[in-house]
Amino acid sequence: MQSVASWPSVDWTRLFLLLFLGMTLYRMSAEVIHQVEEALDEDEKEMLLFLCRDVAADVVPLNVRDLLDVLRERGKLSSVSLAELLYRVRRFDLLKRVLKMDRLTAEALLHRHPHLISDYRVLLMEIGEGLDKSDVSSLIFLMRDYMGRGKIAKDKSFLDLVIELEKLNLVAPDHLDLLEKCLRNIHRIDLKTKIQKYKQSAQGVETNYVNALQASLPNLSIKDPSYNLRLQNGRSKEHRLMMGQPDIQREPVKTSIQESEAFLPQTFFRKPSLPWAMKSSVSYISLWKI
Repeated sequence: MQSVASWPSVDWTRLFLLLFLGMTLYRMSAEVIHQVEEALDEDEKEMLLFLCRDVAADVVPLNVRDLLDVLRERGKLSSVSLAELLYRVRRFDLLKRVLKMDRLTAEALLHRHPHLISDYRVLLMEIGEGLDKSDVSSLIFLMRDYMGRGKIAKDKSFLDLVIELEKLNLVAPDHLDLLEKCLRNIHRIDLKTKIQKYKQSAQGVETNYVNALQASLPNLSIKDPSYNLRLQNGRSKEHRLMMGQPDIQREPVKTSIQESEAFLPQTFFRKPSLPWAMKSSVSYISLWKI
């Protein structure tokens, strides 16, 4: 009998990765799509269609079944992406019944896997969930100054209002000032704060990218005197080669820093300004004489 110590070691990380990739690549069946579509109510279907507007922007699905079928044909509807959709509309019972997955597992997948739904869509959906009918009615009234009278019916939902604002380019992922202003006017400071946090988060991601790009570049300055000196020496050598002159052996000549200033362009030369530089003795720079 083979001892436990002699058993081949299992790479659990790789095993879990393979299982995860299997879940990602597995395409949903038509039966699963039918089960989900039948279990959702009208408000949940509206939220699902709104969340996926950017995912299938070139298609106008008539219902949730058509939407999920389009995503399946394009290879975008896996166990992970369907779990994300059900999690966003808070149908944790369907997570358990259809995908055999609890809420914590879905949250772990959302934390580790790229999202199908943008943070912008999630933000607007959460704002809509926090509004009551009187709030939505007030927002529709305030938007008349920008959309025109009768552009949207009074009985429409907040998500319907957002869709119309997007068509007029009044609301976008980087253009939420109007919505923020109207939320402030109806005294929904809590929802206004959500937009501010979203902006800060988006700005933080952009700043981190810029800082990483700057860190990858060499820290060179054209005002560095040693850089200009090397540049002059290189050009002199290139000039001699072009003129057919031999490269004569050069010997160093010590020159004070005041004398060497004449050889450097005044625009690029920078005198030392630190106190310790003023107290030091005469510095020497090695120049090469032909």
